[in-house]
Amino acid sequence: TKTLNNIRPLLAEAADDALPVLRSAQLAAALGLSEKTLSNWRAESRGPRFVRMGGGRTPAVYLVSDVMEWLERSRVDDTYWAA
Repeated sequence: TKTLNNIRPLLAEAADDALPVLRSAQLAAALGLSEKTLSNWRAESRGPRFVRMGGGRTPAVYLVSDVMEWLERSRVDDTYWAA
């Protein structure tokens, strides 16, 4: 819940932009992670989908819609952990 509260304003602000994207630094800060963790996740095909504008070694960006989808897929049912 804390993570969602941190990221909601950032996602709302990005969604108002012409191209609703987040830079790695923005997403890492909102999720309470390091940029290195996001980099590792990208290398391991984990975490939210990302885009490299121009491909290659250009900085990765995250579409707000992909981040929201990933958060929904990552949701854990509390009843599972209550047992």
